[in-house]
Amino acid sequence: MSALETNPQELMQRALLAAERLGATPVVLQLDLGTAMQIISALQLACRHPDFNGGARETVEGFARDAQESIGEQAPEIAEFLELGWSEEYDVPIVRGSRCRVCGCTNEMACPGGCHWVEENLCSACAPAAHSIILP
Repeated sequence: MSALETNPQELMQRALLAAERLGATPVVLQLDLGTAMQIISALQLACRHPDFNGGARETVEGFARDAQESIGEQAPEIAEFLELGWSEEYDVPIVRGSRCRVCGCTNEMACPGGCHWVEENLCSACAPAAHSIILP
């Protein structure tokens, strides 16, 4: 039976019973660096939403900060960069068209020294670093 065929209350009840059965069994995640950075960034954005508060927000922020700290143990420079995501001061405004997935540059705001598109959402200035993170 799929989740769509089930009553939401029944689904929640079954999930709560399963969670109780599992207890404090840890869930271990293994992520490549690029994926971890994207997840942390998304969680930072969620945590800065004014209506996201309470226990869930504290849990989400704790998870993101723990992941950031874990990355920082091996690469403090990356953790320092990720720290910027906790401040709206560094938000990138929404722009139509291409935007670099690494630095956020656009056709209207290129990288210092200039750049060009090597992929739909990757500029030439960021390509070497992006490929070294994504590829083994």
